[in-house]
Amino acid sequence: MKINNHSTIWKLSYKSLIRSKKRNRIAMLAMILTCVLFTTLFTMVINLNYNLQAHQFKLAGGNSHGTYKQLTREQVESIKKHPSIQSAGERLYIGRSDKGVFSKVPAEVAYSSEESARSTFSFPIQGRLPLNENEVALDREVLENLNVEVKIGEEIPLTFQMHDFMNQPIQTIKKNYKLVGISEYNELASVHAIHLSQIEVEQLIKEAEKKGFKDFYYDLNIQLKSSRHIEETMKQILHDLGYQSQDSKLNNYLKMGVNWAYTSAQIDSKDQLPILLIFLLLLVIVLSTGYLLISNIFQISVQNDIRYYGLLKTIGLTKSQLKKLLVIQAILLSFAAIPLGILIGYGLGIVFLPYIIRQTIIENQVTQAAFSPWIAIAGTLFTMMTVFLSCLKPGRIVGKVSAIEAVRYRSEAKVRRTIKQRKAINLAQMGLVNLRRNLSKFILVVLSLTLSTILLSSLMTLTFGFDMDRYLEKQLSGDFLVAKNDYFKLNHFSDDLNLEDEWLNKIHSMGEGIIGGSSYTLLHNQTIKWMDAETLKRQLRDLSPEEKEAFLLNHYKKNSDFGEVVQIQGFDPFLLNKLEVIEGDLQPLIDGQKRKIALVLETDDFGQVIGEDYLPIGSQVDLSYAHQVSAIDPSTQKEVKTQEGKGQLMVKEDQQISYEICAHVIVPYSISLRYSIAGSDAYILSTERLKQDSQLNLTRLFYLFDSHDTTLESQNEAELESLTASPESLLHYQSKQTLRKEFNAFRKMFILIGGTLCFLIAFIGVINYINSMLTSFMTRRHELASLRAIGMTRYQMQKLLTYESIYYTATSLLLSVLFVTLLNPLLGQVLESVFWFYSYQRNFGAIWLMAPCLILLSFLLPSIICRIIEKQTIVEQLAETY
Repeated sequence: MKINNHSTIWKLSYKSLIRSKKRNRIAMLAMILTCVLFTTLFTMVINLNYNLQAHQFKLAGGNSHGTYKQLTREQVESIKKHPSIQSAGERLYIGRSDKGVFSKVPAEVAYSSEESARSTFSFPIQGRLPLNENEVALDREVLENLNVEVKIGEEIPLTFQMHDFMNQPIQTIKKNYKLVGISEYNELASVHAIHLSQIEVEQLIKEAEKKGFKDFYYDLNIQLKSSRHIEETMKQILHDLGYQSQDSKLNNYLKMGVNWAYTSAQIDSKDQLPILLIFLLLLVIVLSTGYLLISNIFQISVQNDIRYYGLLKTIGLTKSQLKKLLVIQAILLSFAAIPLGILIGYGLGIVFLPYIIRQTIIENQVTQAAFSPWIAIAGTLFTMMTVFLSCLKPGRIVGKVSAIEAVRYRSEAKVRRTIKQRKAINLAQMGLVNLRRNLSKFILVVLSLTLSTILLSSLMTLTFGFDMDRYLEKQLSGDFLVAKNDYFKLNHFSDDLNLEDEWLNKIHSMGEGIIGGSSYTLLHNQTIKWMDAETLKRQLRDLSPEEKEAFLLNHYKKNSDFGEVVQIQGFDPFLLNKLEVIEGDLQPLIDGQKRKIALVLETDDFGQVIGEDYLPIGSQVDLSYAHQVSAIDPSTQKEVKTQEGKGQLMVKEDQQISYEICAHVIVPYSISLRYSIAGSDAYILSTERLKQDSQLNLTRLFYLFDSHDTTLESQNEAELESLTASPESLLHYQSKQTLRKEFNAFRKMFILIGGTLCFLIAFIGVINYINSMLTSFMTRRHELASLRAIGMTRYQMQKLLTYESIYYTATSLLLSVLFVTLLNPLLGQVLESVFWFYSYQRNFGAIWLMAPCLILLSFLLPSIICRIIEKQTIVEQLAETY
């Protein structure tokens, strides 16, 4: 027979809740702390990732998921229509300005759609993007450098050079434009944006094409529907449209790039299984911490009220109804505790996070924090799930007990076989026996403390693991790198690229203890690798007659041989030691041996080697240093100017050398040519070998050097700053000292946010310990009163409880050391694979932080308990029914 007694159960639950005010306060405190833990954890972690990505977006120059490069108009339209793309913005680059006010920081001239401008942080905050001819949008810093009033409608005189798709200058444009938009300058991108209208850009291209220049291409910045598996999705889009991005020598090749700034993209580029396991483990630890925090309270509360539940069972309440009674009480407490916990956790983020951001380098770069309603929803769901899980075991205890058992129930008493012994027992042994009597409760409290410590240790491992040395190693290979402005502006074919000896003399005159070296290249003379007949046949196999003709025209020819341009760079011995050797040995290059060369491996944005079909160590490479090249028009067989970009390139005079590959290397970006040619190989020689073999004049790209000590480094920094301070100076430099300041400011943000979260978790762990111990001791009032009745003094009782507290603390700390030793190295490996500037170091800071607090509480809490107990007489305590 089914009886509708829901209202009765709810009413009984409410009345039971009212009568247990002490339990309610403790349980609500536990729920609030759990909710604060979840909410603050989600807020801080999301904002750590949010601000890291925002900072890296500015470094990367945009927040789009990826970019398809060098596209025709038709390719742009076909890619934009793909269903996997949520939004896309095209950009048609036509040139740059790097003279005058742009000598230090160049400006790129392009048409950008609204989506593209927004994704590259160059959308006007005043006015609009250009729509008509003779309109321009600039950033505020450009206007200030031009000494032009920052006002919409002003006339702006601009001079820039148009570039072809190889980024080579083809003509100079001088024109006045009307200012229609003003944007903010992205300081981290180190480039200004000059936006022209589509009409204006297309008109300039038409004029250039009349002069024989062609091949102006679009870049397409895309936003996918998800930031997961960006690279795979972009490759699939190309595959669906009949293109590929792996082999640049095939006719259907399209170049693409993944935005490395996305954390998900960095994770996708690694082995995801250990990452997934570590984060699942951390999630379990977080949930378990909250579970044990609440479950302890409910379990002890049930043991305290077991007689009450037994009496309810005698009047007809079933097992399921008793469980429901307990769950309803938990829900009612949750309704009061969770909103308060959400507000406190959310409030901590709202109050502290903007303050933290203001203390860091990204104050002016990240203007908002990621406070999402999803944080509150997630915090609520996780807390509610924890509360329900915490009710399972107490519910089982309530459901199993009978009325008779409930009357004689003692939470601390277990029926055991008595072993007689004559040896006297001391208080330390007595405390140990007390813990063994209720081993499950002992394990719960210890696990709760241990998990809090492990969580704190994991967070400290993340927060304090940012490695400046790894950051500096990737950003700059030496203390200082000095070069002409054009090298930093990526103006690869400028006549002003060569760093003359007089500048080198000035650097060496700054003081003793400077150790360095230079890098050289062949600026106006191409280096060519000749293809054998089999390679040429393979390249032409799938091409149409028209495509074959175009392919051959884009390659150099000598007699009947065809060759492709390769990149070559000469390094002094100091720089050769800065290369990362993947396979082989660089010693033959350092020793200056003849016919030895290193092959440069191409890497993606995450430092992973692209492709596997590289020539193996020991292979022979035939290179030709072109001394004289002419262009022959195929239709007239007459010689034309090579600058016109048409005609078959014929090598008339060259120096041909055969080399043996001695090493596969990765060249750090900071000391590379800073550009690449699609499908082209790159090689490294020693400077002397390059000079002797090519018999050509070399162009010095830069000088990289280290200082003997920190004092000299500071002096050199001041000297170089003075040397390059003038806006007209052709010299520029990068230094580790500047990078250190940037990195310290960025790391400061993580330490402040992570430190705040560490403090919160440590505080919750301590409160959890206090809560558990006080509740545990208070439920033993009857037992403690019995000990007083047979003669135990207050001092002895306090000493007994102190021993028990020390056992809890010692066991928890020992387990924490064990788990931290085992788990943190695994966490460190995962973090090192995700963040390139992270370096794991064994850290027991969480143990050292928690140990003094717990040890101190081990002595304080027994004293507090004894004072509470003494407020009642022995008779009153023994008479209590609980």
